[in-house]
Amino acid sequence: MRLCTIPIPLLAILVWLAGAATFTSCSQATIPPTTIIPAESPIPSLAPVSPTSELQATPTQPTQEATVSSDLASSYLVIEYAPTDRLVRRIDFTQPITGVTALQSAGRELQSVDFGDSGTAVCSIDGIGCPPEDCFCNSKYWSYESWLGDAWEPYPSGPSGVIVSPGAIEGWRWGEFGKGSLPPAPALIAAASTYERIKEKQDAFTGGYDSASSSIEVLLALGANHLEAGSWRLGESDPALLDYWLKNAGSYSAEGPANAGKLAVALAAAGTCWPVDAIQPSSFMTGTVGIYSPHAGFQAWAMLGTAALSQTIPLEAVDYLTSIAQPDGGWEWNQGFASDTNTTALVVETLIAAGEPADSPVITKAMEYLKSAQNADGGFPYVPDSPYGSDSDVNSTAYVIQAILAVNQSPFSATWTVSETNPIEYLQRMQLENGGFEWQTGSGENLVAGAQAATSLLGRVFPLAIAKLPVCP
Repeated sequence: MRLCTIPIPLLAILVWLAGAATFTSCSQATIPPTTIIPAESPIPSLAPVSPTSELQATPTQPTQEATVSSDLASSYLVIEYAPTDRLVRRIDFTQPITGVTALQSAGRELQSVDFGDSGTAVCSIDGIGCPPEDCFCNSKYWSYESWLGDAWEPYPSGPSGVIVSPGAIEGWRWGEFGKGSLPPAPALIAAASTYERIKEKQDAFTGGYDSASSSIEVLLALGANHLEAGSWRLGESDPALLDYWLKNAGSYSAEGPANAGKLAVALAAAGTCWPVDAIQPSSFMTGTVGIYSPHAGFQAWAMLGTAALSQTIPLEAVDYLTSIAQPDGGWEWNQGFASDTNTTALVVETLIAAGEPADSPVITKAMEYLKSAQNADGGFPYVPDSPYGSDSDVNSTAYVIQAILAVNQSPFSATWTVSETNPIEYLQRMQLENGGFEWQTGSGENLVAGAQAATSLLGRVFPLAIAKLPVCP
């Protein structure tokens, strides 16, 4: 009898599904039925969680009886589509649910294969993965894990055999077999708890926030967590954040290349359309090709917006941006302002998005500048050694985290750890009990700080997505 040759990832999945697998001969093998599971419910609410809460989940064995009282219970779901592309959702339930049901409850579209007594294998989530007819099509697969308080642990069985415990933190990761891992769950749950607070501050009459600058930061944060701007509203009959931008995109983008670029990044991440009166970053390129603005911050946002709209960043734009680096390795927002961490981090993301190697001299020197600015609390100031103060702040730290991730480094690594803490832990300490964030210690809640912190805690990098947006009707 000739035995089937089974690829290592497939063997691992089958063992994961059944605990132990029994394989038939190739002549006896049958293809299991496939299932396409559509998203069944809207995105659930995200409730504030105290940043000091103990976050622990216990995997439930498939044979274990689990009960949920009539009171509302919650768990959290983390999905990582790529190392810098993930989402987090709170799942509410009153009856026991399986790992598959939890995915459906989060509004995710699944493709799966039923292996009978061995359980269900998830082939793809939201179009990422393999087709059900070839569920294990390459060396990547969807791992299914639980947070145990200090580490992620693979579940001993497949998702259809797991009863989700109240308070559990479930993790799904698409990646190479045996390589990589999800980031620590507390940072992700800290991000999740911010969104409900952001929702509470929305203007029920306009769908926006207290200003266009605040509204664009929230739009970016929603895109970072794959939340739909078209359904982001206080009440069922209230205008959504997308409604606000359909009315205000033209005037906002007309203010300059930075605004136009930021709008492009946000709308591409939202997966929506381009407002008919909005101005694209390319419209600000006058005279010399590649120069949207003589100022580094404006130039960087315009370039990121160009990339987000699936347009080619001119090589001249890259050359110009690298040419205006300061002697200390950083960049200044406006000419004559001196280097700052925010602009430098943004430029690093921009150059990486434009194809600059992470180990190029200009990027290396920029990261050295950022490292030199780090404070003993793990965070970063706007300008180090400034006569006006150089305390760490949430906005600056959030931007630097994105730069660290953009060059494929970890903010948890020894390089970015000082006094036994790191930038992520600094952000977590700055979160308030209501889910919001302070800008600096004692400064009070700040909406923009919360939006930027959420984006960075999720591990997202600009541009958040690349899309060709149709013009809005």
